[in-house]
Amino acid sequence: MKRLSAMASTLAVTVAFCAQQPTASAQASDLRFSIFRPDLTIASEIVKCDVPAGRSSLRLDFLRGNADLASLQVFALDHADSISIVGQTKRNELPNAVFLELDAKAASSERFELRYAVRGFQTVVVYEATFDASTKQLDLSQDLEVHNDSGESFRSVAVDALFGEVKTVPSTVMQYGRTAEQGQGPAGLPAEPLLKDVAEHVVVHVGDRLELTDGVADRHRVLNVKGVPVAIEYRYRADQNGGRVSRVIKAKNVGNDGGTIQGLGGQSLLPGVLLFSERGNGSERFVTATLIGATAPGADLELGLGNADDLFVEREQTEYQRVDLVFGEYNRALVSYGEEEAYRLKLRNHSAESRSLTIHEVVGGTETFEVVESSAPATRRDRQLLEFKVDVPAGQELILTYRLKKSNVRVG
Repeated sequence: MKRLSAMASTLAVTVAFCAQQPTASAQASDLRFSIFRPDLTIASEIVKCDVPAGRSSLRLDFLRGNADLASLQVFALDHADSISIVGQTKRNELPNAVFLELDAKAASSERFELRYAVRGFQTVVVYEATFDASTKQLDLSQDLEVHNDSGESFRSVAVDALFGEVKTVPSTVMQYGRTAEQGQGPAGLPAEPLLKDVAEHVVVHVGDRLELTDGVADRHRVLNVKGVPVAIEYRYRADQNGGRVSRVIKAKNVGNDGGTIQGLGGQSLLPGVLLFSERGNGSERFVTATLIGATAPGADLELGLGNADDLFVEREQTEYQRVDLVFGEYNRALVSYGEEEAYRLKLRNHSAESRSLTIHEVVGGTETFEVVESSAPATRRDRQLLEFKVDVPAGQELILTYRLKKSNVRVG
């Protein structure tokens, strides 16, 4: 977990005036957006203003209509020990303006950082992957799209895309110089700060300075790896995929060993949309468009290749009987019992290569069971799932059999 102070989002151009120096103009710079999710973007920008000694008023005009003024935080950057922000008020006749009351020990030229929430921005992660069946290698690219639907275009802005869990505490609304909840503090006190508790997967810095046009998605390539070695797995589960064997490729999300490509680079892969294709026999076919979850460094990225066209499973139950019946002493109701079940799976490999098949069998009706006989080692993966791993030779047929003893009595 990492505590992250969020700043950045759709910041409108702001103009500041010092009440005692009405001709002084504020200069805005260092515009930055931090985009957490479609409904949470924080803007950060620097405003410069000449501040006189003593009490003065600073007016901040937000020219954009989607800024949340109630979330505004202002920080003096150059002379924070001698400049105090003692009040923050909002007037109904000036809906896009905020007035700060300042108390300065001495006159100075000051930079103020403004942070506030805005709407109209989001980031989308898009992947393109191609698997080469002849070399068993994967090419993967990752693009980050920044969508601006704020109603305003920006010529120069820094963008951070942040991915993770975010919780916010809303600011206290200001009305007529007081908090909306009467009795919560003296008049003119600043609204509650916009606090964030962020457990981030990754922070992506998108370019130095971007031009974000309203209504246009700006796309940036942040990852492009080629020739990543992969492992191919064949999987079967009777209640999934229509009883067909599926193919899955696994690529390790690790870095490279010198000049040798080992994996996908070892950086966090973000949740996003994946467009997946397979190349082989001189042609390329589109496999699927799907959503993938976050893949941490060191983990495996798994991509489904569809059904195997040369490996088949025929499954049947060969035996079932109830045993160990116990009836109630008074009403002769059946209190406890056991069951014995036997299954037979015929595995047929029509390819010219040996296939390693992972079989998952779901044990229904109870969590109390044991494998009493099996022609291949069985591993219990969870409360009701058995796993078998069987190597099926090229062009041959293999039989897997196993027997279960189950009980309706829970243990523990």
